[in-house]
Amino acid sequence: MREEYLHYLWKLQRFSASSMKTVDQKSLKILDPGWLNPDAGPDFFNGQIELDGITWSGNIEIHLKSSDWYKHQHHHDQAYDNVILHVVLDYDQPVRIANKEVPTLELRALIDPKHFETYADLLELKRFIPCQDSFSPNPEVLRFQLGASLFHRLERLTHQLETDLIRSKIQDRLHVYLVSLAGAFGMRTNKLPFQELAKRIPLSIVLKERWNPIIIHALVFGVAGLLEKDYEDDYPRQLRQSWHLLQSKYGLESMKNISWKFGGVRPYNFPTIRLSQFANFLAHWDANDPANATSDQIIRDLEKICALSLPSYWENHFVFDKPAKPRKSSSSDNLRDALLINGVVPYLFFLRSYYSDYPAGDKAEELLYLISPESNGIIRNWKALGVRPKSAADTQALIELKNQFCDQQRCLNCAFGHLIMEKDKLNDYHAYYV
Repeated sequence: MREEYLHYLWKLQRFSASSMKTVDQKSLKILDPGWLNPDAGPDFFNGQIELDGITWSGNIEIHLKSSDWYKHQHHHDQAYDNVILHVVLDYDQPVRIANKEVPTLELRALIDPKHFETYADLLELKRFIPCQDSFSPNPEVLRFQLGASLFHRLERLTHQLETDLIRSKIQDRLHVYLVSLAGAFGMRTNKLPFQELAKRIPLSIVLKERWNPIIIHALVFGVAGLLEKDYEDDYPRQLRQSWHLLQSKYGLESMKNISWKFGGVRPYNFPTIRLSQFANFLAHWDANDPANATSDQIIRDLEKICALSLPSYWENHFVFDKPAKPRKSSSSDNLRDALLINGVVPYLFFLRSYYSDYPAGDKAEELLYLISPESNGIIRNWKALGVRPKSAADTQALIELKNQFCDQQRCLNCAFGHLIMEKDKLNDYHAYYV
């Protein structure tokens, strides 16, 4: 039994509510279960109950055992002083606030065993998604859940970016954009070192020195800490020489080269290749805020930069001083889409959240609907279940649904899980979903 299941039961009042009594035999009526609190503090705010004919308003706390109140140290937290009802699966000891016992409702005898069995079965199944055996892509439910999952993903990524930037004390919007975009160049494996790199490169230096692309490439590889050793090839030696001049001129410091991960990464996505692509972007970027451009213009500008060839050295190298089979070194549409999805869109949604720039947030969503659906293992599995994504908005939502809901067994927060639990009744879900 999980506490979140009790939250679900309480919010929807999904238990036998007739002739309820507290553990000390006082009659109890639930007038309003309150609203679920996803943050610290009591589980439900602003509930209303009738206890022995007297109406009480306040907060409601839910636990598996009543003794969890003390286990979780609520008796030392004033945020719980306004709790009017303690709802527990099992009552094993009284709870007191200011020496007065808190009214307690024990749920075990009130729970429908078949309802719990359905929930338990979802958690026990080891499939791509817990409900795979009974999953059906109902259009209405799918549309609702994809919308909720997409918003959840954008909010989560925005919060990560916002927290990181506040900690780093970066406020200039263009610098924020570069940090977000750099994370997209790094992909999942090297996202954090790429963002650290972008924080360390002053935008003023980029704008001053980008008249010569080789200097920008030297700046990127130098700050990345990958020009600290003597190389045999002319290209890295040239970069190293330029880096030393930049370092002396601006007092720049290098990252530790151990920050970069090559293991488990395809050669075409090695940090060295991605760093060269990022340097290409900096050298040709018009230094405009994408919030001031149309969605079509943002796509065209990135497409133009991604079509540029990298320095010829990378046509037969993946790392310095190690020749490889010759190949074309230009970027691809996949890179453009990855930068839009994982760099531009989170930045625009950040503007919506941090600066209340709602048009930027709308543009973020518009971009996702303009980009073709992604192709990866997660999306292929969804397609096998009958889901047909039409855009990157759909695939981003499906990735979020899989990683943050299905893999975390948050079936009670999913419309499909709710449908299974409540036998095709979706109405209550709109009120429950957080």
